Amino acid sequence: MTDTERHLNLLLARSVWLLRVAAGMTREVERRLEELHKELVAMLAASDLPANMAYVTRRGYEDIGRWLSGQFINLQESQRFFLYTELGQGLIDRWEVLGLPLERWIDRLAENERARVEALASRRLDLETAIEELSSGIPLRRFESLIKTAVMSLASSIVIRSFNWLDIQWQQISVLDNRTTQVCQDYAFKVWNAKLEPVGHSLPFNGGPPRHWHCRSILLPLMDGKPVEEMSFKQWFDGLSDTAQDETFGVKAKLFRSGKVPAADLFKNLRPAPLPA
Repeated sequence: MTDTERHLNLLLARSVWLLRVAAGMTREVERRLEELHKELVAMLAASDLPANMAYVTRRGYEDIGRWLSGQFINLQESQRFFLYTELGQGLIDRWEVLGLPLERWIDRLAENERARVEALASRRLDLETAIEELSSGIPLRRFESLIKTAVMSLASSIVIRSFNWLDIQWQQISVLDNRTTQVCQDYAFKVWNAKLEPVGHSLPFNGGPPRHWHCRSILLPLMDGKPVEEMSFKQWFDGLSDTAQDETFGVKAKLFRSGKVPAADLFKNLRPAPLPA
């Protein structure tokens, strides 16, 4: 096995683990949103002032933001340690999620929800209707999307920062299945040189993956200069041992091996993984 092939297997398996970490973060955010929702329902029942409800909403999102920031600090250290022990590198300075710092995205969510809650409370609807509208707008899916994309952004930034001082080429790895977006189909297995200029194609690097919300693509440093050939998800999956498949995807791995679930189902409701202590 070449260095590039070994790195590919390590980084792809790690990317699935990162998505499991994201699932664990999302579960905790869901719990915190539910607690905030209960507090807001009680305030609705007490006919509290809209401004007070807006304040409580903003405070709740700020608490979630601080918790998430702490989690990503821990994840950054974990990812650096992984790269250092497995690939011999591990540096990071500043990173963003699709062009903005994580804090800015959370601030946008907080402001949107604060305005929504204040407007809802100002309408003085009957309690049942107000609670129904309040519940229907909880932005858990937006948090889930943000967290998934953020963990992949952090991982990609660390890889780039750790290897960009070497004179090597880079390749985007997009394991192709029926969930792969058109943009990642276009960018799949494309190569850029050490200056991040296209090699054999005209697609700009543009910061590399993730290229969109929920992006699963990763960036591979080509340590031996040999690009990876295009492959499907099943080809990569079949290249793992049964033990590695089970460790990565849990009980769904056996179902996929027996043809009882499609590949896309392996990424649905991934087992939450805690960050290493």
